Amino acid sequence: RGTTSKGQLGLGTTMSSNTPAQVPGLTGIVSIGAGGQSSYAVRNDGTVWAWGYNVRGQLGIGSNADALTPVQVLGVTTAVAVASGEQHALILRADGTVMACGYNGMGQLGDATTNPQSSPVVVPGLSGITRIACGGYHSLAQSGGFQVYAWGFNSLGQLGLGTSGTNSATPTLIPGLTSVTNLQAGYEHSVVLRSDGSVWSWGGNTFGQLGLGLPTS
Repeated sequence: RGTTSKGQLGLGTTMSSNTPAQVPGLTGIVSIGAGGQSSYAVRNDGTVWAWGYNVRGQLGIGSNADALTPVQVLGVTTAVAVASGEQHALILRADGTVMACGYNGMGQLGDATTNPQSSPVVVPGLSGITRIACGGYHSLAQSGGFQVYAWGFNSLGQLGLGTSGTNSATPTLIPGLTSVTNLQAGYEHSVVLRSDGSVWSWGGNTFGQLGLGLPTS
C-alpha cells in the first residue's frame, strides 16, 4: 500500500492505495527489497523481479523505463536476497557473489566506475558474502568471515573507513570491525550487530540516528 506515482506498488496503475493489495503475478517469493520508489522480489527459483521507478536503470531490466508491474531482472538466476538504495540495487547470489545495477555517480555499484548500469553487473572483489544492505547512495556487504565491506558515497563517513568526503568506487574492508552477524544501512549512516550482542553505528548523525547522544555528523 502507499503512493504509486511510479508504479512502485506493482499493481499496474499509478493510483495510490491506502490498504494492502497483493502484487499480481508473484509466487514463491523468498526475499524482498524496497528503496527510493522501486521494489524488488526474489523468487525461490533464483530469479529477481522489479517494478517502479527506473530513471537510472535501478530495476535492472536493461532500460530506464518505469515498470507498473513486476518485470524480470536480466541475467540473474541464482539470487537469494536483494537490497535497494535510493536509485541502485544489490543482488546476493547463492555462490556468495554480488551483482549491482542502477545509479553509480557515487561509486555505489562497486565496479570501479561511476557509470550507471541498467543491467546487473558483478561487483568485483567480493566472495563468500552472506548479507547485503543499501543506504541512500552507499552499499554494504557482510562476508562469511563476519567482516564488512563498504563502498559508494562517503559524505558523512557512512563507509566507516575513518574518513569522510572521499567516496569509494570499489568494496573496501572496514578496518577493525569483526564478529558482525547482521547489518543495515540508512540514508547516510550504517549499523551492524556483533556476535556479543553489541550494536555499532557510524555516519551521519544530524537526527541522533547513531544513538550516541550527540546529534551531530
